[in-house]
Amino acid sequence: MISVTKRYTDEDIPTLYRLEELCFSRSLLWTKKDFPGALKKSDVYLAREKGVIVGFLLAEEQHKEGYIATVDVHPDHRGKGIATLLIKEVEKDYKKKYKEMKLHVNVDNQAQTLYFKLGYRVKAVKEHYYADKTSALKMVKKL
Repeated sequence: MISVTKRYTDEDIPTLYRLEELCFSRSLLWTKKDFPGALKKSDVYLAREKGVIVGFLLAEEQHKEGYIATVDVHPDHRGKGIATLLIKEVEKDYKKKYKEMKLHVNVDNQAQTLYFKLGYRVKAVKEHYYADKTSALKMVKKL
């Protein structure tokens, strides 16, 4: 059974960063130095299975709207609905404060299919959005 919490400790940071490294190429992930700051400025949602962190989501306010900064799920645990569970949890919380949720996803990232199934729609293509100069889809969902 997967549980979602909004609590992490400093001891969890290496595990969370390892997940980030497993999910994204070096050019797309936060640096090890910047990662703790990203956690501190975000609402952090953790997915655990039998007490083990198997995924996480970072969200924050951006331009007076909710913004999903990242959704990371361990490759061995994909296909179990963990990303969906994390996204629905943040949407439930953010619906109290915001009218929309936004996110950016690499044009080559298969996660865009999941986002589309969850009601996100492409609003723009951001050319050269990432550090490696790849483009992103800006996706939005009304809450």
